[in-house]
Amino acid sequence: MTHRQLEQVCQHLKQYCAPHTGKTCTSTGQRVRGTKRPGAVVVSVWQTYLIVTLLTYSPVRQQEIRQYDVKRTLFREVNHEGQPIYVARNIHHEGEHITGTTRDYCLPSVLTQDLDTWIQVYLPMVKQVVLTLEG
Repeated sequence: MTHRQLEQVCQHLKQYCAPHTGKTCTSTGQRVRGTKRPGAVVVSVWQTYLIVTLLTYSPVRQQEIRQYDVKRTLFREVNHEGQPIYVARNIHHEGEHITGTTRDYCLPSVLTQDLDTWIQVYLPMVKQVVLTLEG
């Protein structure tokens, strides 16, 4: 797949992250808000979207994504231009046994807003969802 096709997949997945179902009105062409989706479904869709977006925009391996932990390996900082970004530190990688060091790198700025939303909105929902029978 080309990068442009992967970007389109990300855009398509983000459309399914809404907390309400919805349909497009055939006469007006506008999106009509539907019923509220269960929390577990919204969290699952958001997690899928975020993982695909990370793999699309950041050249990392799946094992590195599993190591992301807020305030342990994933930090929100401000770059030299004053823009907020996320920095991954102390990430164990494939060549660590050769170099003896962990990886430190900045995630692309296009991911900042999505990571903010995940951390501020959906991560607390995850903690609530796993306590329910539905979750």
